[in-house]
Amino acid sequence: MTLNMSGLDLVRTNFSSRDLAGANLAGSDLSYSNLRGANLTDANLMGAELCAADLSHANLLRANLKRSSLTGANLSSTGLAYADLTRVNLTNAVLTGANLSSANLANADLTNVNLTGTNLSSANLANADLTNVNLTGANLSNANLTGVKLAQAICHNAVFDYANLTDAILSGHYLSGPYRNVDLEGASLVGANLAGADLSGAPPTSNVPVLSGANLSRADLRSANLERANLRRVDLRCADLTGANLGDADLSGADLTGAKVTGANFTGAKLNGVVGYLPA
Repeated sequence: MTLNMSGLDLVRTNFSSRDLAGANLAGSDLSYSNLRGANLTDANLMGAELCAADLSHANLLRANLKRSSLTGANLSSTGLAYADLTRVNLTNAVLTGANLSSANLANADLTNVNLTGTNLSSANLANADLTNVNLTGANLSNANLTGVKLAQAICHNAVFDYANLTDAILSGHYLSGPYRNVDLEGASLVGANLAGADLSGAPPTSNVPVLSGANLSRADLRSANLERANLRRVDLRCADLTGANLGDADLSGADLTGAKVTGANFTGAKLNGVVGYLPA
C-alpha cells in the first residue's frame, strides 16, 4: 500500500533512515527535515519544498522531483540515478559525490551548486543553469549539455567525454570584479560536441576562459567562439574547428594534428610551438 503524505506540512520532520520507497510526498513541505539515509526509491516528490533539507546518503533512485525546491539542501553522496529533476531549484545545494547518472535535470537551476566528484554521466542537463558551479572531478561523460549555462564554472579535471555541449554558454559578461570565465583546465572533452559554443574571453585577462592542458581531441568545435581563449598545450588532434573563431587565442604548444581548420579564424592567435598546423 502506497504511503500518502502529499500536501502535508512536514517541516523539520525526522525521517532519517526511514523506508519511504514509493511514498507520495507531492507538494509536501519538508523544509529543514532530516531525510539522511532514507529510502525514497520511486517516491513522488513533485513540487515538494525541501529547502535546507538533509538528504545526504539517501536513495532517490527514479524519484520524481519535478519542479521541487531543494535550495540549500544537503544531497552529498545521495543516489539520484534516473531521477526526474526537471525544472528543480537546486540553488546553493551541496551534491558532492552524488550519483545523478541518467537523471533528468532539464531546465534545472543549479546556480552556486557544489558538484565536486558528482556522477552526471548520461544525465540530461539541457538548458540548465550551472553558473558558478564547482564541477571539480565530476563525470559528465555522454551528458546532454545543450544550451547549458556554465559561466564562471570551475571544471578542474572534470570529464566531458562525448558530452553534447551544442550551443552551450561557457563565457560570461561581467560588470566588475576579478572574475574569469569557465575554468576547464585539464578537463577531458574527448569527442565532445561544442558546435556553436561560446568560449570567448573579454578583456581584461582575468576574464579569459581557461582550457589549458584540456583534451579536446576529436571534439566538434564547428563555428565555436574561442576568441582570446587560453588554449595552451590543448590536445586538438582530429578536432573539427571548421569556421571556428580563434582570434587572439593562445594556442602555444597545442597539438592540432589532423584537425579540420577550414574557414577557421586564427588572426592574432599565439601559435608558438603549435604542432600539426602551419599558418598560411
